[in-house]
Amino acid sequence: NYRVPTYNDLYWQSGGSLDLEPETSYQFDINQTLKLKQLQFNVSSYYLSINNMLRWLLTNSGIWKAANTDKVAIKGVEIATSYNKNFKQHQLHLHANFAYNLATNGNNKQLTYSPKFKANGSVSYSYKNFTFSPLISYTGNVYTTESNTVDSTIKGYALIDVLLSKEIFKQTFPFTIVFQLKHIGNPPYYSMPEREMPGTNYHISVTKKF
Repeated sequence: NYRVPTYNDLYWQSGGSLDLEPETSYQFDINQTLKLKQLQFNVSSYYLSINNMLRWLLTNSGIWKAANTDKVAIKGVEIATSYNKNFKQHQLHLHANFAYNLATNGNNKQLTYSPKFKANGSVSYSYKNFTFSPLISYTGNVYTTESNTVDSTIKGYALIDVLLSKEIFKQTFPFTIVFQLKHIGNPPYYSMPEREMPGTNYHISVTKKF
């Protein structure tokens, strides 16, 4: 693979750089899927070697700047499983996913803002025109500096969401009302230093398909 710097990488005010080199890489992956009636299981592994990786890095002055990282190796494994069951007007769907991602630079340090562990799971139950679906996700620790010190660690966090949907007037003028309750329990979590992410919130949407 070959990727040249974008216009923003080169010319973005206070962050772009004309000294950037093109990024080159090669990769391979292995994928295996097993199906057993309503159960499906998938395992995939991958390896990616990158030279002059194009990245935006946060400097000590608090400004994001485009830069090349000389040598980067990314390897990992993803495991996913799902189960589907239909009986009469009831539908049940279970899904779980786990990912381990080791992304290191030439000094064998984990890349900044790149978690090693991520996982999520969901249950979806439908009856007639109604759907109820709780979801949980986990994002592991990330480092904010290339040194990977304890002081530069942002702790991992888990989030719980619930989705409710109802299809109205299915025979005559169908549309769907969706209610989402996100981040139940108001967990404190951060994606960047000193930048707390939103707590418990909700979304309501109405969708009409023509």
